[in-house]
Order: sequence, then structure tokens, then C-alpha cells
Amino acid sequence: MTDEARDITRKEALFGKSAKEKILLGQAGFSKNAIDLQVERICNSAAFDDKESSRTLLHYLVDEALAGRVPHPTDIAAHFGKEAFDPSESYVRTTAKRLRQHLTKYYDTAKPTEIGLEIPHREYFVLTPRKTGELANPGDSPPLASILEPLEKADVYCQVMVRGRTDVLNPDLRPWLVVYAPDDCYYPQCRVSRRTPSWSYEVRIGRGDWGETEGIEFTILLVAADIDGDGEFHSYKKARLDGFGARMPTDVQVLDTRRVIRRDIRPEA
Repeated sequence: MTDEARDITRKEALFGKSAKEKILLGQAGFSKNAIDLQVERICNSAAFDDKESSRTLLHYLVDEALAGRVPHPTDIAAHFGKEAFDPSESYVRTTAKRLRQHLTKYYDTAKPTEIGLEIPHREYFVLTPRKTGELANPGDSPPLASILEPLEKADVYCQVMVRGRTDVLNPDLRPWLVVYAPDDCYYPQCRVSRRTPSWSYEVRIGRGDWGETEGIEFTILLVAADIDGDGEFHSYKKARLDGFGARMPTDVQVLDTRRVIRRDIRPEA
């Protein structure tokens, strides 16, 4: 076997042959202790010698991932003691780029039995292969489709930016963002693009008057619909209906949810 073939085999053992075998770190089935040991192994390696900022960022992103959070660049900048302005976000992007390079260098010689950690380009969350043997039938693995922001129980205004990923999903299914409101109605927002693994859309939370819905819980859902459900969602949007009703189309699969609290901005007196 050539050196190139060995290198490909090693990387396939670490990261799998396709994106289907990767999952968000906190959902992969590894214990926190095993992940912590892997991070320390990486940070103490030659690939990370004199790379203090990369070590700091890796620790931070892994801790955030295990807590179910995806930090914004300004959050990362604050962690490094930088001001939360555009220059600091440029610093974060540069530091993250270097971290990815150092991780690539480390895994070039890593053992196939090690936990693989990967930070996608222009993203600040951690992917890893699913733990071997976690599922009896790999075909039963849920799709890698999730909402990354807003966080559970986050305070939001009338408009909220929702970010997430849709890496692996049956091509016959159409992902949508839907808001479930306290009036027991579903409000389809938009179909999620699958052109790239990550996506972001702005959705509207609530339709009540100023102050009347402050503190009320809403649910943002990422769902997968078949062709009939997709058609019903589009019909709703086209008709500009005020509420989809208490039931979504049949055979709609809920992929992920986030519960948020609406916090209205009161007008000046």
C-alpha cells in the first residue's frame, strides 16, 4: 500500500467516507471524559506547539458544543478579551482558520482509534464521527439536520435569526422552518435551502399587540415534509393565511425544535 493510500485509509477511519457519518459533537455518543482526553492529546501534540490561541479556541468550542451552544464570533472575541466589533470578528476568523490548519496537521498522523474533531469552514461548531456501534443499524441514524441558534429558552424579539445545518436528508423530503405559537397554530416561515450544509433565515415570532405576549413561549421547528406537505406549506404562504391551524400536514417529520421566549420592545411613551 502506498503512503497516499495509507493516509486516505487513516482519514476514512477517523472521519468516515462521507458527511453521512459525521454528527454534532454533543450527539455522537462519546463521554465527556473521552472527549476531554482527546482535546488534551491534541493540544499537547507537536502540531499545537506554541499555538496558544488555537489551544484556547479548541477548548472553548468543544466546551460550547458539549453544552449545546454555538457561539457567535462576538462571543468568541469576548472570550479572548477582544472588543465586539468588526475587527475582533476578523481576529476570530483568522484564529479559527489557523485552528483548522493545526487540526489537519495533527490528524495527518493520528491513530485511527482516536476521536476525530472537525470544525467546518466558516463555522464555529464541532463535528465528529458517530460513536461506532451506538446504533444497531447505521441505516436508522437520524439525519444530520438541526437548529443551532437560537438556543433553548432564549429571549427573542419579534424577528429572530435562526441558524442551522441540513447535511444529510432524504432528497425526497423538503425541510421547512415553522413557528408554533401560543394560539395553537403553526406558521410556516420558509423552505430551508439545501444548497450548502449550513443555513440562516429570519423568522417572525408572534403577532400580538405591544406587551400582550411578553414572556410567552414559542416553538421554532425544523421539519421535513414530503411532496404533499411541501405543497400545503407553499399554498399557505401563497394564500397569506393567518395561522395554519392546530395540525400540520400528515407525515411531516420534526427534525429539531427550539423553544424561545418573546420579549417585546415597548414603544416610547
